[in-house]
Amino acid sequence: MKQNWRLFMSLFFLFFLHVNLKAQEQEFVHFPTDSGNTWIYRIDTNIGVSGKDSMRVIGKRTIEDKQYYLFDKFLPLFNLTQENIDSVLVRETGGQVFIRVDSVDYLWYDFNLSEGDTFEIVIPEIIIEQDTFKLLTWKESYGPVFTPENDTVYEVTVFRFRLKSNTVPFAACDYFLPPWGLVSHIVGGVDPVTYNLTNAFVSGQLFERNVVSVQTPSAPRSFQLQQNYPNPFNPETTIEYSLSKAADVALVIYSTRGQHVKTLLDVWQMPGKHTVHWDGTDDSRQAKVASGLYIYELKVDANLTRRKMLLLR
Repeated sequence: MKQNWRLFMSLFFLFFLHVNLKAQEQEFVHFPTDSGNTWIYRIDTNIGVSGKDSMRVIGKRTIEDKQYYLFDKFLPLFNLTQENIDSVLVRETGGQVFIRVDSVDYLWYDFNLSEGDTFEIVIPEIIIEQDTFKLLTWKESYGPVFTPENDTVYEVTVFRFRLKSNTVPFAACDYFLPPWGLVSHIVGGVDPVTYNLTNAFVSGQLFERNVVSVQTPSAPRSFQLQQNYPNPFNPETTIEYSLSKAADVALVIYSTRGQHVKTLLDVWQMPGKHTVHWDGTDDSRQAKVASGLYIYELKVDANLTRRKMLLLR
């Protein structure tokens, strides 16, 4: 009896340890900081796309026995303060993310918070709008959202920032979605500027698809994507789609593993019906891809849809 009890307690302890370790492993799935991680964002404004920006983890630093990750630019801090900050030291521990400014660590995100919980950021060394940097910050879950991976529905974690000395409702919103990390950053109250993730190299994985939206799509789609023909095909096929308004259009081929195969189109187009042909080659136009199932993805402005097609050689 005692042996059975000891065995039960041992198994329970191992299970508890396993769950705890798993929780620690997943703790920063929202905020990956491996050296070399790179995020590229498209900048959207009320009048359209205005350019691109990026941030990258360029190394590690150990200071006072604490490990920091060096970002060449940390966009949320850079955009809010509008100061010329060349690099930023970031430390993550126990579900919290700290920014190091003038030898002091300041809490920036707290993933342990429950929805609606608040905390205050005060960084005396940084001035914003002729006042010390004071933000009232709170966390909320927001979703569902649609992501490129097989139209899977996820929830994002959102941190909303509000200036304490300002009547603007929201100074910024940061949206986190694993495994990408920061997928959207919105700054500004009246005329907001949105940074939407378009490409990322995170923890050894390459992502080449745009995050569709950090909100549940509500408006009807302004485009239609038809099934390719012929299907199955060899050696080439035709893809048709229609637009109800002028828009930025990208048509991309992926393998079923999510690997980029070929960009067929990336242009601004007028409304109407459009036709694109694919000859079964990759971006080099020299190598013919192997037989198999492929995904073609149509992105129109901030929305996308996809279909499958079969190549038989």
